[in-house]
Amino acid sequence: MTQPTFNLWTEPWITVETYDGGTVLTSIFDVLLNAHTYKDIYDPSPLVIVGIHRLLTAIVQDI
Repeated sequence: MTQPTFNLWTEPWITVETYDGGTVLTSIFDVLLNAHTYKDIYDPSPLVIVGIHRLLTAIVQDI
């Protein structure tokens, strides 16, 4: 029996708001590649939004 896996880089888990007002579930790779097409990161909890911002900032600074 294999362990379930989830790739944070390629599998969608971040909800972003688009400029037309909709929301899209996307991956870290897609958020960084298409950041210019998204308005904001969306989550009901501000703590989640801050955490995702910190994660994305750390990734960009390391690249």
